[in-house]
Amino acid sequence: MYYKKIFDLLPDYIFIHDKDGYIKKMNNTSLKYFKGCENIYTIIKEERIINKIYNHSSDLPLKAGETSLILPNRDKIVINITSRNFETSFSKHYKLTIFKDITHVKDVEKQFCIAQKQEAIGAMAAGFAHDFKNILNNIKLYLRLIMQSGDLSQVSKYAGIIENMIQDSNNFIRHVLNVTRDTSANYEEVMIGELIREDLNIIERILPKNINIDFIDMAKNAIVRLIRSRFTQVIFNLVLNSVEAIGQNSGDILISIERTNIKEKPFVKLSISDNGPGIPANIIDRIFEMFFTTKPNGSGLGLSMVKMAINDFGGYISVESQEGSSTTFKIFLPEVVYGESV
Repeated sequence: MYYKKIFDLLPDYIFIHDKDGYIKKMNNTSLKYFKGCENIYTIIKEERIINKIYNHSSDLPLKAGETSLILPNRDKIVINITSRNFETSFSKHYKLTIFKDITHVKDVEKQFCIAQKQEAIGAMAAGFAHDFKNILNNIKLYLRLIMQSGDLSQVSKYAGIIENMIQDSNNFIRHVLNVTRDTSANYEEVMIGELIREDLNIIERILPKNINIDFIDMAKNAIVRLIRSRFTQVIFNLVLNSVEAIGQNSGDILISIERTNIKEKPFVKLSISDNGPGIPANIIDRIFEMFFTTKPNGSGLGLSMVKMAINDFGGYISVESQEGSSTTFKIFLPEVVYGESV
């Protein structure tokens, strides 16, 4: 009786159900919105999460993922779903699945992401302005050549060059918009190598002349599940960190991806390394803390937002640094195999 009172008083949505999803019991919070619902899978609806819960056989808790729900009162909420198996005294096997409402947390995260994006865009603004100034100067040059030329074949050649410049500028603007796009966009399954190459199309154009950047793809056609705009922000943030660390010195940034396994499950390992001065040992354990910064005008949001995004993608991030010589950020993202993230 005591445990039943606790069960009913908990604010989370709690369900006891069998492997096939048929609900045996739910607490009062769940009854308020889902009374009469017979199967938990009809509530979740997202096949990826359903498959995780259905196939989970370990005694350890399962972090099934996040999804959105529209309640009967039309409220839209974001929930984090966990599930675990248990056995009753009558040797019956059931699952205890919990929906935790994280809508407010996501709203706060979104505000932090907006602030971090503004900081990143500010850092890139000078590079954007310089790049567009060069494009406009080149267009102006070829327009002058067109006006001076009486040869139609030459005019056509110059017009083609101008057209290519305009198309190149359009592509550049489209990629830049990935940084400013709404981070509440939907998840996609994308080839991570292609996405990184798209991001490098912008980065290479705004990098200072003293810094060289290279990309090595050792995970050909690897697919991961993520929000494209948030991943672009991750790449930009980590590269900008490397640029600031290298400063006025000559430096190199290396981005690489390769396949690996974690607990017998396939992952893609993304590494971003630079030969800057490294991170002091006395602060390296704090760099992912929100609002922690060593920059005079820094917000302390950048790396905390990076970690938050990677965690939301079901991945992990770590950092290794040798003070005085180098820093490497390592990101591990679940690889999607046969259309299903594992």
